[in-house]
Amino acid sequence: MLRMVICCGGGMSSSVISVQIKKAIEDKGWEDEISVAFMPLLFLVKHQEEFDIAMLCPHTMHHAQEMARKNEIQLPMYVIPARLYGSMNLEYLREDAEDILKIYAETKENPLHFPGEKFLEVKRNTSHRRWIKKHPQAVQD
Repeated sequence: MLRMVICCGGGMSSSVISVQIKKAIEDKGWEDEISVAFMPLLFLVKHQEEFDIAMLCPHTMHHAQEMARKNEIQLPMYVIPARLYGSMNLEYLREDAEDILKIYAETKENPLHFPGEKFLEVKRNTSHRRWIKKHPQAVQD
């Protein structure tokens, strides 16, 4: 089972999205495949052992970088690009989480980003995996 947590600054935006995500999990019948929790980023340090990956709201980027610099978080953190955060499609979120876990296993980089992707310049509105299939030139080493 993939155990994800979506974190925002104070819990407000992630709690709004939680209704949409939980309904999508039920609609797809993925209750045994994926679990998603929601909490303010500050709580992640205390609860990180409960999750495989933290998917962070866009406005938490600087705080996530500070947490990583202090080595407070021992699981992969991925800051969701703003363009994706608004739509929050469960399939795209899951695909990005799976791919981030693979990259983290190799690099231990935190917060993580996809190769060739600059956070403020992300133009995709789908998972990175699907974007690269359509735009292979977008990957830069």
